Amino acid sequence: AEAYGNLKDTEKASQLLAKSLSIAEKIEDSYYKASALSSIAEASGNLKDTEKASQLLDKSLSIAEKIEDSNYKAYALSSIAEAYGNLKDTEKASQLLAKSLSIAEKIEDSYYKASALSSIAEAYGNLKDTEKASQLLDKSLSIAEKIEKSNDKARALSSIASAQAKLGNWRQARQTTEKIPHEDTELVALAQILTFWAEKQNPALVEEEKAE
Repeated sequence: AEAYGNLKDTEKASQLLAKSLSIAEKIEDSYYKASALSSIAEASGNLKDTEKASQLLDKSLSIAEKIEDSNYKAYALSSIAEAYGNLKDTEKASQLLAKSLSIAEKIEDSYYKASALSSIAEAYGNLKDTEKASQLLDKSLSIAEKIEKSNDKARALSSIASAQAKLGNWRQARQTTEKIPHEDTELVALAQILTFWAEKQNPALVEEEKAE
C-alpha cells in the first residue's frame, strides 16, 4: 500500500489500492484487518486525485465500521481520520469525518471511543473550513460529554479543546477545558491552547519549533 501511494501514475495507484482494499476486507483477524486498512488509508490520503482518494477512504471507512473489536475499530478509524485531514477537498473531508464520528459514537468501550474521538478532533483542526470544523467539533463535544469514565472523558475533551484552539475558537476551547473532570488534564489542555494562541500572535514561533 505504501508503494502504491508513491506511484506517479495516480490512476494505476488508485486501482491497485482498490484491489488492496478488496483483499483487506476478507481478512478475518481484526488486528490485521485494521493494520491493513491503516496503511491503505495513509496511501490513499497521499493521492493527488482527491476524488479517487475520497472514494478509497469512504470504502475503507465502510470496512472499518464492520470491525467488531472496539480497540481495532478505533485504531482503523484514527488512521482513516488522519488521512481525511490530508485531503485538499474540505467538503469531502468534512463529510467523511462526519461519517467517522457517527461510527465512533457507537463504540461501546469508553477508552477506545475517546481514542477515536481524539483522532477525529485532531483531523477537524486541520480542516480549512472553520465553520464546518466547528460544527463537527460541537457534535464531538456532545458525544464526549456522555462518556462515563472520567479519565477517558478528560482525554477526549482535551483533544477537542486543542482542535477548537487550533481553529481560533478561543472561547469555545476555554469552555471545553472547564468540562474536563481532571485538573491535571485541564492544565495540559490550557497550556496547549496558550501555545496555539502565542503562535497565532507570533508566527515566527512556529518556524522556530520547526527549525529545532
